[in-house]
Amino acid sequence: IEDSNSPSGFRYELFDDYDILFNEWAQNNSFITTEKVAAFDFADEPVWNQMNMEDLALVAARIKQSFPDIPIMVIEAPDVIDQLEITDDIDWIGFDRYGTLDPKNDNEYLSRLTLIKNKRTNPNQKLVFVMESQWLDFYTDAGIEEDILIPMANSYYELAKSEEDAIALISYLLPSGFDTPDQKGYFDLLPEVQTAIQNIGNEIVNQ
Repeated sequence: IEDSNSPSGFRYELFDDYDILFNEWAQNNSFITTEKVAAFDFADEPVWNQMNMEDLALVAARIKQSFPDIPIMVIEAPDVIDQLEITDDIDWIGFDRYGTLDPKNDNEYLSRLTLIKNKRTNPNQKLVFVMESQWLDFYTDAGIEEDILIPMANSYYELAKSEEDAIALISYLLPSGFDTPDQKGYFDLLPEVQTAIQNIGNEIVNQ
């Protein structure tokens, strides 16, 4: 729901009949397996969107009960990681920090990576890295060229490879105009940028 006090402008709240709605959804989607779904990401940036952490734990447990073999993923905004509360039902965790040109060597980014690592509640929880495959007018106005996304993507990849608990490298995002009208997604990026990101994906898939 809309909430002017939330940093995102919205607040996540459960419907009163959420359990009935979830049961119906789970029954209709009982065919879902790990071959079809890599992970469930049910609440993007929960703290940033003012979600009650008890609700986060409740929903994670409910999903895990119905789909025990499919990982549950939570991605948080970079500046509120300290408020995030993770339970054992959450399998993969990560954060996004857009506009980071060289995450592998960026102290602000690495400090947040340490924070997210420390949020884990058991040694089996894995790390998700969210790299940037978007372009905004803001970047151009700042004097940055779009092909900077090539070394940026490589930096994310090298960082992810250096972390033994890394499980996924997500490229955000594919379509244009999803968040803002000026947003250019992967499908509309420079061909050489697309190729660089494709090469990373191919290397991961073919390992």
